[in-house]
Amino acid sequence: GEDIKIAYVLEQLGRSAEAVQYEEQYFAYLQQEESVYRDLGLAVYHASKGNKEQAMQALETFANREACYQFWFVMFIDKDPITEPLSTDPAYAAIIQQIQDKFWARHQEMRTVLEAEGLL
Repeated sequence: GEDIKIAYVLEQLGRSAEAVQYEEQYFAYLQQEESVYRDLGLAVYHASKGNKEQAMQALETFANREACYQFWFVMFIDKDPITEPLSTDPAYAAIIQQIQDKFWARHQEMRTVLEAEGLL
């Protein structure tokens, strides 16, 4: 799952041929990925390849899934340098907001349940 980050660093260092190998490994990993984060991974992969339309579609698919996201995904999703080029798309901000809103709504639901059970 970290191969795309390695590819990004290699690309920044001008080592594009090496970066391609890691991008391909990352894509192969995503083909077997079954978690809720698969579409987010595809968004990152397509963004890294400059396929903005495919990246945005994958990001939107991720945003529309009903799932519990880990806190750190929500906190850093809009700060990833690999997906930064997507931020110029008019739909990007709304999709990111949707992801964050879902997380915080789910957080509040859990808090309410835990408070009702006397666990908080």
